Parts: sequence; C-alpha cells; structure tokens
Amino acid sequence: MSEVTEFLNDYILKNGFETLSENPFRVYKAMVRGDKGKHVIDPKTARLVMITLMTGTHEMARKGCTAEEIASHIQSEHFVNKKTAKTLATLYLELFSESHQQTWNDAKEAGFEKFCQNEWTIEWNGSCDWHTKHRSSYPCNAEASLTFDVEDAEKLHDHLSSDLKLNPFLSEDDIYSILER
Repeated sequence: MSEVTEFLNDYILKNGFETLSENPFRVYKAMVRGDKGKHVIDPKTARLVMITLMTGTHEMARKGCTAEEIASHIQSEHFVNKKTAKTLATLYLELFSESHQQTWNDAKEAGFEKFCQNEWTIEWNGSCDWHTKHRSSYPCNAEASLTFDVEDAEKLHDHLSSDLKLNPFLSEDDIYSILER
C-alpha cells in the first residue's frame, strides 16, 4: 500500500486536497492509467480507494481519527472484511502522516512565491479578415508581446484566491497559464 500512499501524496501535491473529494473517479483513472509509467496501481485497489474517497474516509484521517475508527467506518460503509478495512485505514493514516503534512506545508504556495519573483512574457498572434461595407476584404495580422512582473503580490494573491484555495500547490507555470487565459 505504500505505492498507493506515494501516488496519492504526489497527486495531492499536483492537484490539491480538494480533488480527492471532488472527483474520486479522476483519482481512480489516474491511479490505473499511471503517470508516464511512474504509477500504475492495481485496478481492484484503485477501486477501493475511489469508493473510500467518495465517502470521505480520507477526511477522517486528515482530522486525526484513529485507525480503529477509520476501519470501522470503512467496514460499515463498504462491507469489506476487517483486514481490508485496516489496510485502507493504515493507508490514509500514512498519507496524512506528520511527515507528509510537513511536506505539504513547505510546498504550500511555493509556486505563487516563485511566480512573484520572476519576470514573465506573454506572446500573442492574431489574424482575421476585415470586411468593409463595400464588399472588400482585407487580411489583417497582428502580434504583441507583453512583459510583466508582479509589483503587488497581495493583489495577485487576491485575484488568484479561489484557484489557490482549490490547489495551494499550483506551480509558477500553472499560475502563468491561468493569467495567460
């Protein structure tokens, strides 16, 4: 199960905590599909993780419930045997261990901070046909380049607050993509 814990830890660092609750099926697909061969979890195990995510079992571990409480919840909600329930409870307790939480705290908004320290350039190219009222058509092309840096990080943080709340682990490239849109 340590492979599953490692996968979920990486998934959280890439997508944030909320995606575990909001889209357990996407987590399942990522577990089975793998990330360029790095993580491929047995589909049966991935399904067990998915259904426990659907009932918020991971939140119990995040809130500090004991292994017995989590295992009891899993057994009553999912009708699995005691051994399987204990294994899944241990998985979630390992995932929300102190060392992982420290890693997440260190990574929280690190991408935002890096973004604010750099200068960025957005390139734009556009073309269209300009139609006049005299039925003439002229092809038009334009290019623009905008170089910017962050003068007021607090204003940018306010602007990105919903994105950062959803995923505090956004990379600097993720933030650039959001602003580019």
